[in-house]
Amino acid sequence: MSQIVTKFITDLAVTTAKINAGAVTDAKVATGIDAAKIGAGTVSNTEFGFIDGLTSSAQTQLDAKIAKALLTAKGDLITATASATPVALPVGTNGQVLTADSAQASGLSWVTPSASTFGKENFTLSGTNITNQFLDMAQVIKANSLDFMVNGLIFNEGVDYSVNLTGGAGGKTRVTFLGDLATGGAAALVATDVVYVKYCY
Repeated sequence: MSQIVTKFITDLAVTTAKINAGAVTDAKVATGIDAAKIGAGTVSNTEFGFIDGLTSSAQTQLDAKIAKALLTAKGDLITATASATPVALPVGTNGQVLTADSAQASGLSWVTPSASTFGKENFTLSGTNITNQFLDMAQVIKANSLDFMVNGLIFNEGVDYSVNLTGGAGGKTRVTFLGDLATGGAAALVATDVVYVKYCY
């Protein structure tokens, strides 16, 4: 009798040979399966969880990233030579400044800024200055460096005067009176007014 029972129990044992192909569906597989039972079993549950939230091929996303190896030295910057073409720009030397430079493949270059020299002039306006409505400086000055003062008041570039850096006599900077400083303005300049200017060149 015991031999019959043993054989019966053995015949009941579930083996892969007794499972019909396709009989195990996803509905019959529990959640929370240990990652060690998937594939070669070399990926941990934590590692398996890292793919959560991927919206496309992981390799495609990795390939789109800029490799850290692109930067090889302290201070290197990432720029581009064209769309989706990153390159490293080595750091400049101490004191240099980064400047847009279309002549360079990366569109940028490090340059040593020229030293600034400060200048100042004063003008007692003549009738010719009033007729012409401008003053010519003794230098080609740097953009946005001019202070223009009359009777202790500082006036504003673009509102009370304009600056043409190389538009004056001999290619020097010209300051043209505008707005209130121009003839007819509320603070119109007249002959014998004294104008003080200071600037960088």
